[in-house]
Amino acid sequence: MRPIHLTIEGLRSFRSPPRPEGAGPRKPTIDFTGRDHIAIIGDTGAGKSSILEAITYALYGQTTFTSRANQELMNDTSSDLRVVLRFRVSGETWEVARSLRRGGQGGVGQVRAQLRRLGDDDQAVEQVEQVRRVNDRIEELLGLDSDAFLRTVVLPQGRFARLLVEDEPRDRSRILRQVWRTDELEAAGELAGTARQEAAAIRVRLEQAASEYPDDPPAHLEQLQAALAVAAERSAAASRNERAADAALKAVHEAEKAEQTASAIIERLREGEADRAADRLAPIAALDRTLGAEEAARRRQQADLEQALARIPTDDGPTSEEVAAALTTLRDLPALATSCEEAAAALRAGVADASTKHGDARRQAEQAASARKQAAEHAAKRPPLDEAARTARERRTAVDQNHARCAERAAEADESRKRLEAVRAKIGDSAKRLAAAEKTDRHAAQAAREADEHLAAARRVEAAATAAHDLHSGDACPICQRDLPADWEAPDGTGLIEAEQFARAANTAARDATTATTALGEAQRGLEGRAKDAKALAAASAARLRKARQALARDVEIDAEAPLPGREVVLAPLEAACTDTAAHLADHDRAYEELRGEAARQEAAAGAAREAAAGADRLADQSRRNADQAIERLEAAVRAMPPPYRPSLVLPDDAAELQRVDTRRVSEQTKVAQKRAQVLQ
Repeated sequence: MRPIHLTIEGLRSFRSPPRPEGAGPRKPTIDFTGRDHIAIIGDTGAGKSSILEAITYALYGQTTFTSRANQELMNDTSSDLRVVLRFRVSGETWEVARSLRRGGQGGVGQVRAQLRRLGDDDQAVEQVEQVRRVNDRIEELLGLDSDAFLRTVVLPQGRFARLLVEDEPRDRSRILRQVWRTDELEAAGELAGTARQEAAAIRVRLEQAASEYPDDPPAHLEQLQAALAVAAERSAAASRNERAADAALKAVHEAEKAEQTASAIIERLREGEADRAADRLAPIAALDRTLGAEEAARRRQQADLEQALARIPTDDGPTSEEVAAALTTLRDLPALATSCEEAAAALRAGVADASTKHGDARRQAEQAASARKQAAEHAAKRPPLDEAARTARERRTAVDQNHARCAERAAEADESRKRLEAVRAKIGDSAKRLAAAEKTDRHAAQAAREADEHLAAARRVEAAATAAHDLHSGDACPICQRDLPADWEAPDGTGLIEAEQFARAANTAARDATTATTALGEAQRGLEGRAKDAKALAAASAARLRKARQALARDVEIDAEAPLPGREVVLAPLEAACTDTAAHLADHDRAYEELRGEAARQEAAAGAAREAAAGADRLADQSRRNADQAIERLEAAVRAMPPPYRPSLVLPDDAAELQRVDTRRVSEQTKVAQKRAQVLQ
C-alpha cells in the first residue's frame, strides 16, 4: 500500500486541513506523491503522530493508541472530523473517507465510511458503503487486519515489542502469515499437492495402459508380420494346389471330349472311299497322331490326377485349410501357454505386493493415528500453560501498576509534605514579620500619641503666646485675672508648625504600620488556612500511599515502613516468572510443532502408503485382467480348432492358481494334424 493524498479535518491537533511549512494559501491535503522517504518533524504536540493516527483511522476506523477513541480523536474545538486517504495497492487507486459529527451533549455520532476505486479520470468505478463492509474490503486489499498493521507497518510504542515477546505464538504466526502472505504459499502448496496426486493417478493409469502392450512393440510387430507372412504363404500354397487340381480335372474332361470327337471322325472316314479321302485325310491323320500323343499324355496326367484324387479322403473330416489353421494354432499354443503362465505369475506377484502394501498402509495409518493422538494430548496441555503465563503477566502488570501507583502516591505525599513544610516556613517568616510589624505599629502608635500630645502642647503654647501678646509682668491675666508675676515672660509660640508636621508624619506612619500589620495578619491567617489545607492534603496523600503500599504488599513482600524499593527490584521475580512461563510455553509449542510435523509426516506417509496400496490393487487387478485375457486367448484358440486336433488343456478357474500348462497333448495333436495334412497333400 502506497499513500497518495491525505486530508485531515478536526482530528487532534488539526482543526482545519493542514498547510505545509512555508506554503502560501492553505492546501486541503498532504501530498505523498513523488516521495520515497518522508520525515515528520515538529515540536511536541504539533501533530506529528496525528498524521499516522489519521492514516490508521482512515484505513481501519481506529487509532494507534486505542480501538475506541472516536471522542478522544476529535479536536475539542471542532464539531466535525473528516479524514480522506487516497492510496494505491496492486496497481489500483482507492480512496477511503471516514467522518464523525459531534452531538448536542458533547458526544459523537455514528461513524460514516466510504471506499471507492478510482479510474484514470478519478471517477469511481467501484464503491463500498458502511463501516463493516469498508473494513472487510480494506483488510482484503491490504492483506492485514488492524492489529497486524499496527504491529508491522505503523509501530506505536511498545507494539513491536509485544509482537516479538508478549504475543501468543499463534497470534504472532497469524500476523506474520498476513505480512508475508504465507496463506498464498499454503494455497499454492495445496494446489501442488493436488496436482501431485492427480499426476500420480495419471502415472498409474499410464502404467496400466503400458502394461497392456508388449515390452518391445517393434519386435512384437515383426513377429506378427512374420507369422502373417507364413500364414499367407501357406494360404497361397493351398490355393495353388487347389487351382492345379481343378485344372487337371478340367484337362481330363477336355481330353475325353477330344477322343470322342476323333473316334467319330475316323468312323465316318472308314465309311467313305479311302483313296479319295487319303489326300484329304492326311492332315487329319497328322492331327490324329498329334491327338493320340496328346491323348496319351492326358491319360498319363489323368492317371496322376486319379492317383492324387485317390489320396484325397472321401470322408467329412477337416479340410486342408482347417488342418493348416489347426497346425498354426498348435504351433502357437506353447507360446500362449507360456504367456498364461507368465501372466499368472505376474498376478500372484501383484496380489502379494498389494497384500504387502495394504499391510504397510495399515501400519502407517496406525502410526499416523498415534502421532495425531500424541499431538492432541500435547495440545491439551497448553491451556494450563496459557493460564499460568496469563496469570504471571497479569500479576506482573498488576504489580507494575501498583508500584507505579505507589511511586505516584509517594511523589504526591512527598510533594504534599514539601508544600506543608513550605507553608509552615512561610507561616514562621510571616509570624516574624507580623511580630515586627506589630512592634512597629505599637511604636508608631506611641510616637503618634506623643506627637499629638506635643502638638496639643504646642497649640496651647501658641494660644498662650497669642493671649499674652502685649502683656507685661504685673498685668492681669486675661484668663485667670491674676496679676502676672514680676519674672513673667511671654511664651514663644513659634514651634507650632514643626509640631503639626511631626504629628502628621507620626500619624501617617502609625496608619501605615497599622495597615501593614493588618495585611500581615490577613496573610498570616491565609497561610494558616493554607497550612491546614496542606496538612489535610498531606494526610490524604499519606493515606493513599499507605493504601497503595498495602495493595502492593498483597502481591509482593515489602517492608511497609521501609522506603519503596525500585521498580526493577520489585518486578525482578515477576519478570523471571513471566520468562519461565514463556519459556515453558515456547518449549511446549516447539514440542507441539515437532509432534504436529511428525503427525503431518506420518499422515503424508499413510496417504502415500494408501496410494501405493491402491496402486498395487490397480496393478493386481490389471494383472488379473491380463491373466484372464491370456487364458481366454488360449481357450479361444483351442475352441477354434477342429475337434479331432483340439488338445485337452486343464486350466483352473482362478488364474492365480495357474502354475504350469500341460502342453504334452499339443505335441500329440500336432502329429495327428500333420498326418492329416500329408494325406490331404
